Amino acid sequence: MINDQYGSDFGDLILQFVAMVISKKIRGCDIVTRKGQQFRVALIDCDAKAGIMKAQEISKRINRQAFGSGQDDEVKIAVTIGIATYDHNMTLPQLREKAFCAMKHGKDAGCRNCVSVYGKSGDYQIVFKPS
Repeated sequence: MINDQYGSDFGDLILQFVAMVISKKIRGCDIVTRKGQQFRVALIDCDAKAGIMKAQEISKRINRQAFGSGQDDEVKIAVTIGIATYDHNMTLPQLREKAFCAMKHGKDAGCRNCVSVYGKSGDYQIVFKPS
């Protein structure tokens, strides 16, 4: 959507900003990857509560930033974050899928700016919407 409206150079600037925010908010042992417009963050030895707090920090920081588009308007970006907690009975692809589904749940609920968590009972819950 950003690339379509403002061009790929502007979209790249946004991706670089998001990557910088994430890298400043995580620890050296954590892992970040990117697939297209989605970033994946693995927080090592981190429970759901700490993961939610970290996601809130990232979301709040990204939300505060406005970008000049060069088209006489200010662009603010929104992030929808999905969280799943690893348990020893799941594979890594299953963990990624649960986090992806949590993120999709937030978007499908009309929440462009939220943190959604995959629960142990197989449900999804939106746990954070910035004010």
